[in-house]
Amino acid sequence: MNDRKAFFISYDGTLFRGFQVQDDLRTVQKEVLECMVESAVEINEARLTYSGRTDAGVSALWQTISFFLRDEALHGFTRCLNSRKGILVWGLRERLPYEFHASRSAIYRDYLYIDTTDKYTCPDISFLQALSNIMARLNNYQFLYKDWRTPPYGSDWRMLYFIRVLPVEQQIIIHVRGEGFAWNMVRRIVDFLRKAKCRCELNECIDKWVPGAAEPQNLFLVGVRYPIAPKLIVETSKIINSTFLHTRIKSSVLSALKSFLSIDRLVYSPYSLA
Repeated sequence: MNDRKAFFISYDGTLFRGFQVQDDLRTVQKEVLECMVESAVEINEARLTYSGRTDAGVSALWQTISFFLRDEALHGFTRCLNSRKGILVWGLRERLPYEFHASRSAIYRDYLYIDTTDKYTCPDISFLQALSNIMARLNNYQFLYKDWRTPPYGSDWRMLYFIRVLPVEQQIIIHVRGEGFAWNMVRRIVDFLRKAKCRCELNECIDKWVPGAAEPQNLFLVGVRYPIAPKLIVETSKIINSTFLHTRIKSSVLSALKSFLSIDRLVYSPYSLA
């Protein structure tokens, strides 16, 4: 049967030059397309969709790819993608509605940024959380791009559910949940919080902020919420270790990531499905 299927994958962003296809560079999308060709999928007819595009260096524990695929090609495609360094297919859903779209059908997305306290002008968690609460109530985030002549598409209207600031294993985790994100948005939020001076009001912080973006290798897309849930085909305890087997990410960052996901149920991840 040729029906719409969704594959839920993780990947180590330090081994790729981003998600989107680029000539002569290794990207996640390029690996997906190559495996589709190996599985004899007609790409133009597959109606391929993704839950989002991550920048070079950014990793994902949850990325969704969806397209029409014959049942007999299912295992070949999965095996091909799992043979690629730094990619793991951990979940699957079959017989999805024709109109299912990996991006437009998503309710919200979760990003985690794992940071060290020494990068913050004011490492006071209560202050950073109070400032984040005010930021999360905004809908226009063009101030994050005040160094741009023309801010990126969508930055003037974004809905964030929350920005949480949490101490985990002597590190700071910034957890951002939103319907969607403009280019570099989470990394710019982190940079803004890093440079905020204690007790400054939001507008004062914005005026004094010299725009920048936090490093990509500590950013993780960890959840994409849909009305449907994946069916796990890999044990949750193996997802991080298998994905980051050859990583350039610091072990302390991965340790904090594991600790957070194992105890925090607000993140809609493979861990919260176990």
